[in-house]
Amino acid sequence: MALDESPYLRDDDSSRYLDGWFRTGDRGEFDAHGNLRLLGRADSLVVVRGSKVDLTQVESALRAHPLVTEAIVVHDKAIEAYVATESDALTPHDVAAWCAERLADFKQPRRVRVLRALPRTSSGKLVRNPRRLADARRSLVWKGGRVEQVVLLDESGAGIGVADKASVHHASTPLHLAFSSYLFDAAGRLLLTRRALHKKTWPGVWTNSCCGHPAPDEPMIPAVSRRLADELGLEGVTLDLVLPAFRYRAVMENGIIENEMCPVFRGLVTGDPTPNPDEVDSFEWVPWAEFAPAVLAGARPVSPWCALQVAELWELGPDPLAWPTGPTSGLPAAAHLS
Repeated sequence: MALDESPYLRDDDSSRYLDGWFRTGDRGEFDAHGNLRLLGRADSLVVVRGSKVDLTQVESALRAHPLVTEAIVVHDKAIEAYVATESDALTPHDVAAWCAERLADFKQPRRVRVLRALPRTSSGKLVRNPRRLADARRSLVWKGGRVEQVVLLDESGAGIGVADKASVHHASTPLHLAFSSYLFDAAGRLLLTRRALHKKTWPGVWTNSCCGHPAPDEPMIPAVSRRLADELGLEGVTLDLVLPAFRYRAVMENGIIENEMCPVFRGLVTGDPTPNPDEVDSFEWVPWAEFAPAVLAGARPVSPWCALQVAELWELGPDPLAWPTGPTSGLPAAAHLS
């Protein structure tokens, strides 16, 4: 029976109630006798690399994890999983490893978000809209409901406290711990990324492959790996420390300051990334032998930290795959690799 208006007091998605009919989002078929058989959600069946994937099967695999209480899987250019847990020990890497043991490669989530709770509609159902899930992720914050924090440093590199990442960058940004990574393919091409246009610091600027901050008490290698998975959808990258003592300070035109001790890592990857649009606007592969001289000559605009890092990396030799690893003794005192 069609109605003139939605019978729901709170309408979470007006497009679902249209022309008097409620669109359930279910798939179904009629048999020879006119009976309707439900086949599942219409948005649960997607095509990945030419093969059909039922997202409900991926959700079942995720819910089987002993630390996962709820799971939602969506597809927006790539399979993305949102899981809820009551444990502070569960990480996106743990969830990805669990899926790798139970799902074919093309069925595995390319990004995993770990939250304390998953968002729900006004009727209590789990939200499945990718955009609304992304908005909820920003408000519910990553991993167990804790606000993401950075490690504050003194001039010797020792930790002196923590600060919320969302509020640490301003006109008097305190010195804190960070990292940068440069990812190469077997041909020596650098994965260059353009920062998302809505980022607070240097939006829309081309820069090295990936940057980030280790959480308090988080080792550097797991922190870089976490960020590569979250920002670029890359898992299992082998990382080498190449510039343990890099430090910089840079000021934007609006007065916001970056002020970091920022060890630099090299990684070798195969295949293209799956960028997270919250972090990365676009990417390209650039031969290092062309990129570095162009940056040094001022002919290729990049982020200020990238320009400074390229100058130091160029001193390590023209072949990035042959760069020597840096000594861990050069790391800030607050940083440890693993």
